[in-house]
Amino acid sequence: MNPRLLIFFFFFGIISVFAQTKVSGYVFDENGQSVAFANVIFKGSTEGTITNEDGRFYLESENTWNTVIISFLGYEMQEITLDKKVNYDLKFVLKEEDTCTNTLVKDLSLPDTINMVSIKRSGQIIIPKGHTRIEVGDVITVYGRIKAIEGIKDFLNTCALSNSTNGNS
Repeated sequence: MNPRLLIFFFFFGIISVFAQTKVSGYVFDENGQSVAFANVIFKGSTEGTITNEDGRFYLESENTWNTVIISFLGYEMQEITLDKKVNYDLKFVLKEEDTCTNTLVKDLSLPDTINMVSIKRSGQIIIPKGHTRIEVGDVITVYGRIKAIEGIKDFLNTCALSNSTNGNS
């Protein structure tokens, strides 16, 4: 093999290893309960994942990122600065939001396994768009995986919203 080619691949491999960001950890609520299906994303990117049923996640990127965002419906969003490129077994505690009236649909941070289908308000059916507000008394019909739907029921009940769920396993 050509020595120049071998040197090129060696340095290319080293550069690609140093350009990665890796983050893993757990997301809990203030009571120490794991938060399933929370969103974890590198700030300023579209690279992200959701936590599993135990609140655990792993996120890796070929790019270098300084901040990770953790969010979930009914909790305050957190931005965490990463001290290094590889961060394992981090623990994040999400705090409940104080208010949830006039929440915008685009700000709900629904997991990928949930699709909002409709909002029923004052007898009218609304197909939500990003700037549709959720109000007290709305009946929200969602479709998605049962465990993900269970995760948003607490938020719906906390906000005094009625909830009607359909799901599949």
